[in-house]
Order: sequence, then structure tokens, then C-alpha cells
Amino acid sequence: MKITAVTVIPASYATDDSPPFRRSFAVVRVDTDEGVTGWGEASDCYGHRYPLTLKALFEETIQWLVLGRDPLALEDLMWRLRRSLYAPLGARGLVIQALSAVDIALWDIRGKVVGRSISELLGRKRDSVELYAAGKPALNESPEWNVEFLSPLLERGVKAAKVRPGRDLAWDVAMVTRVRELLPDDVAMFVDGKYNYTFESAERLSRVLGDLGVRAFEEPIPYLDLDVVRRLADVSPVDLAYGEHAFTVHDFRDLLFRGGVLRLEPDVTVCGGFTEAVKILHLAETHGAHILPHCGGLTSIGMAANLQLVATYPDHTYFEYDARPYQPLRDETAESAPFELAKVVDGALAIPNGPGLGIEVDEAVFAKYPYEIDERIASTFPTYTTPHV
Repeated sequence: MKITAVTVIPASYATDDSPPFRRSFAVVRVDTDEGVTGWGEASDCYGHRYPLTLKALFEETIQWLVLGRDPLALEDLMWRLRRSLYAPLGARGLVIQALSAVDIALWDIRGKVVGRSISELLGRKRDSVELYAAGKPALNESPEWNVEFLSPLLERGVKAAKVRPGRDLAWDVAMVTRVRELLPDDVAMFVDGKYNYTFESAERLSRVLGDLGVRAFEEPIPYLDLDVVRRLADVSPVDLAYGEHAFTVHDFRDLLFRGGVLRLEPDVTVCGGFTEAVKILHLAETHGAHILPHCGGLTSIGMAANLQLVATYPDHTYFEYDARPYQPLRDETAESAPFELAKVVDGALAIPNGPGLGIEVDEAVFAKYPYEIDERIASTFPTYTTPHV
């Protein structure tokens, strides 16, 4: 079997916000001379903001390194890609996101050839996973609105929820306190700091979160300086969670050992695919860290990939589920819409059982949602996601 084509499919759609903004995505298709197709997705956190840049990287370099190669020899092929790309381009950012998509597609092909799901090939431990409902930044909305936004998932039995503060410290404290009061007692609460805090404000908010019984404080400060992250980890009564912007097992090793981060959030569409994610799971198992999976690949392909990974994790955890109701590339691109809200039962989502990723991709749907640049987003310097609180 040989790889005959590698195609990047940029896509986007307007959200149901008022005013709407565009979510963009980067999907990769790998074709073979035996008619087996593998699908992958690259993410830079939630979807992918630079799919044309990713496409250019594939067209200029990556495709020429894989065309004519045997996709079933994926470990050797991924090693060759790392050896070729790390020196000139580095082992972070766009390069690793691109390799994530390739790796996922190769595992999809392998599973389809042998007739087994990726999680079965890697050691399946579960058939479903409990979800946590992920809220959206809503810094001008009330706590009641935040809980109402999460309620469709809570009504389907979901027992964990995440909110996203980041306006100012007084407002943030009041918001998370009131949300905790409004959530049912049996619903665990997470808080996503999204780099919005300085060390001082993050420390102060962490003490409030500790009193509220919050389970994890996600990315309160940037992790460019792991010594500062370690200082915060040492004083925070709430475990810090990082990983959605981390690449390869080396970044996760540094988060764990240098940053004192005990909740690691690998995402196969970001961190390097299954090949790297499995190493990260072993790292956590060896050193007593906990896996709290991130899911930023928000088409059915990225969802399936991250679910196949979490199926191999033996300990209890929650899987991130975006509570936004309008998700066309999640709900329309796979036959039977296995990840739509209606498929959440007793707070959990089933792991796909089919070969490879476990889904049948309807490629025609992507043409309905062509990529368009959102000039408002592209030309804006964001305050949210920077240390401004």
C-alpha cells in the first residue's frame, strides 16, 4: 500500500452568536492506491485559525515527504517526518499541529485495514466517557445566563461543567461564586483562566476557587515561564490544568516536572497525534498525573480521534464537550451524527466502535462550509487570552 495523495480541506462557518463570528477548521485526507482513505484534523486550540497556512505547509513540504510511502509503517514514517521537519521548523506550533493530522489519518488507515478501532489497537479500556459541559466566554452575561447555557447538557445527566471568567477580578470572583451556587451540588466545577491572569490575580482567584471546591483551574497564566507556573502550582489550593497548547511529550514533561502541573490536557489534534498522545498517557501514569482530555478538533474527525484516545485511559476522567448548540461540522460530517447532543446519554458519550476512527466521513458536507477569512477576527488584537486581570 502506498500513499497517493494528501489533501488539506479548509472549512468554516458563522456561529450563532450576535454578531456572529467564524469558526475555522483544517481537515486532512490521506488517500492510498488500495482505496483506503484516512482522515485527520489539525487544531490550534478550538478549530484552526490558520488553515490556509497549514495547507501551504502541506503543499510545499509535508506531502512530498509522505507520497509513495507505506502508510501502515506509520511509526517509521512519523519518525522520518520528525527528523525532516524539526530541525528547520522546530517541534512546536504549526508543525506539530500538521503532524497531528497526518498521524491521526495514518492510524485511521491502519484501523480500517485490520478492521479494528484505533482504541482497540492501543488498548481499549472503556466504551463511553463522562462529559463536562464547556461554557463559552460570556463576560457581559449574568451567572444565571452561564448556567442556562450549560443546562441542555446538565439536563442530559452531565455531572461536570466549566466556566470562563476573565473580565476583572471582582466580577470574576462574583461570577464563579454565583455559578457554583446555581449548579447542582453533584455537578463538579472547572474554571478556565485562558491566560487572562497575572500571577498575583491568579493566586487570589485560586484561593476563592479552592473555597468553592473547584476541581481544576485551567491555564490561568501563560506557561512560557514554567518557573512562574510552578510558583502558582505551589500556592494554589486547586490543581492547575495545562496542555491544550502543548506539543509532544517533551512539553508535557516540562509542564509536569518544571511547572508542577498535575492535570494534563493532551489533544490528539494538537499534541502530535496518537503517537505522541500515547507517550503522554504513559508519562502521566508513571509520575502520578491525571489526564483531563482537551478537545479542540471540533469536526467529527477531531471528536472521534480524541474519543479513541480517552477510550485507552483507565482512570476516571471527564471529556470536554463544547456546549455551543450550533456545531454543523461536528453533527453533519459523520453518518448518524454520533456526537450530537441527542447522543449524550446519562451524561456520557459512546466511543465509536467502527474501524479506525470509527466513523464514516461525509466529505461532501465540507463544501457546504467553505473557508472564509473573518476580517473582524483577523484584524483584532485580543484582550481575552492575555494577562489583563
